[in-house]
Amino acid sequence: MLTSPTLRTVALGASAVTLAIALTAAPALTISPSSSASAAVPDCVPGYADYPNLTAGSSNGTDDGTSVYAAGDFTTSSGAVEGEGRFIIGGDSSFAGDHFSLGVVGVGSRVDPPAKSDMLVSGGDVTVTDGFLDVGDRIGGNIVSGGTVTPLDLVETNGGSITENAAAPLAPYASIPTHYTALSADASATPDTGEVRSTADDVTFTGDAMSAVQAFTVSGTELGGLGATKTMVFEGIPADAVVIVNVTGSAPVLSANTFALNGASVVPDSTSDQLFSRFTQSLLWNFAAADRVTLGDHDQLLGSVLVPKAGSSVTLLTSTNGRIFAGGDIAFGDGERDGLEIHNYPIREPIECETATGTLSITKSLDDPDSVVDSGRQFTGEYECRDAADAVVATGEWSLRAGESFTSPRIPAGSDCVVTEDRLDERPSADDSYHWSAPEIFPATVTVTDSPSPAEVTVTNSVHRLTGDLAVRKVLDDPDGVVSSGRQFTGTFSCENNGADVTPADHTWSVTAGAAAATIATGLPEGTECSLVEDALIEKPLADSVEYGWATPLYSAASVSIDHTATATVVVTNIVGHVGGESENPPGTNNNGHNDKGTGDSGVTPAATPGGSALAATGVNIAGPLALGGGLLGLGLALVVIARRRNLLKRS
Repeated sequence: MLTSPTLRTVALGASAVTLAIALTAAPALTISPSSSASAAVPDCVPGYADYPNLTAGSSNGTDDGTSVYAAGDFTTSSGAVEGEGRFIIGGDSSFAGDHFSLGVVGVGSRVDPPAKSDMLVSGGDVTVTDGFLDVGDRIGGNIVSGGTVTPLDLVETNGGSITENAAAPLAPYASIPTHYTALSADASATPDTGEVRSTADDVTFTGDAMSAVQAFTVSGTELGGLGATKTMVFEGIPADAVVIVNVTGSAPVLSANTFALNGASVVPDSTSDQLFSRFTQSLLWNFAAADRVTLGDHDQLLGSVLVPKAGSSVTLLTSTNGRIFAGGDIAFGDGERDGLEIHNYPIREPIECETATGTLSITKSLDDPDSVVDSGRQFTGEYECRDAADAVVATGEWSLRAGESFTSPRIPAGSDCVVTEDRLDERPSADDSYHWSAPEIFPATVTVTDSPSPAEVTVTNSVHRLTGDLAVRKVLDDPDGVVSSGRQFTGTFSCENNGADVTPADHTWSVTAGAAAATIATGLPEGTECSLVEDALIEKPLADSVEYGWATPLYSAASVSIDHTATATVVVTNIVGHVGGESENPPGTNNNGHNDKGTGDSGVTPAATPGGSALAATGVNIAGPLALGGGLLGLGLALVVIARRRNLLKRS
């Protein structure tokens, strides 16, 4: 079972770098400079990545790190057959001589790059001059080239992609040479903890049996030669220690046939122990000053190799088992030795461990009573941790859905962490009445401890609905004071929000003229539009009198919008006016003698009303009969005049 991510600080001398090894499904080696520096000699080491001994068969996990980095060119010759892991080449990549498997191999750690990831990145051309280049066997692997990839019929990517003429293909890996150059310098500055004795058959490295980091210095002329391999014997090495071998000389040769650790043979494909995997992760060969390095003689070299000098060259004539970093060219194979393979194993870089570490857990909680927030919505934020001196020791970002949790990389114990959330600019819902409350982050500050349980922070977002109230106020324009002071005016109202009817079940209202505004609905969603209607005024302003009538009601607004900051109020104004004439009928009857306690409109001279509205008056209107009588009288007079003129004509 692969372990969880760790964050470690390397301090191999005068400077520190940060090493993040993700050992979940993808035990990646991601490197970036640390913001802090330390001159302390390292006294702690990280644990082991869960890599097996050399094996064939199915994949044992994924590694998103870099197995081989060459600042110059990378070339293969006949005999070189496999290269496991990701290859980053600054110059040209040339393959010749055999079927070469890259990325995924038949035998190795079988911890592969992720499927269809970039497995060969070359700043220059990728050329297959003989044989065949097989990238990402069974899972697919990408080739990214700053030049061309030729010929394509000799290249297989197993479903991966080929990118030619890529712009700045090495940019994502720019931190790697900086890191490994610093690591080499720090390794060189690490004081020796033991002695080296070389004979014709073996080289024995004897440690102090105490230090977590064992360091040795040896001449490049004492480590064997082509045709003269030696056994590398390590004694007095504490369990789980990291071993650094600083090799001097400008043109060293390292030719190891077998390895022994504390009296036990290290068997590459052992199925009874993990000694090979653990020791090859723990061993670092540092050729800090070399111009030309030759490795092997058809054997299995344990450990990672650093050759940082710019323009240097590395010749691989053996199978390797670790990271390889070269400041210049790498030539793999020579046409004489066959079955050469590069196997992918990480480095257990020493760490500084004055301070224990722990983790920070951030959980997203959502209080959404009406369930209006999209279940897939992502909430984002940051965290920052500071030590006792108020120096920032860890920062990071988080992105969570409701109910999810995030666990940080390792953080120094004793650090105080503060979690923040990014501003929520998007409303919780398309309904504008819903709003976010201020996020609740609890606790505001949390201290990381070295407990197995993380320091926990919960970020809670609450959704609330802004609501407002609706009120009505009655204004009565009654100059003669004929309306009863206790008279009730009634009506109904209706409300709509985003096309939905949100009218309360009780949507009637009743108010008294001159009284304060009456609240007729509460808790209406903000943005709701409401309108009022007054019931018809059946009863006259003055009971049993036709002298006064009602004008059409006036509303302060056709509709009002609900706002949570103030009550939305509609003013309904009723105006009382005089009837235009006096009735000769008995009170309460019209000209036909019918009961007229309803809304009769005869014989009224309406008073002027605000806005020019006319009164709806009651009583008997005699203006029509008077006009008719006047007309008949005029016609009679005209007929009399005509008759007299006719008589005068007859007499004459």
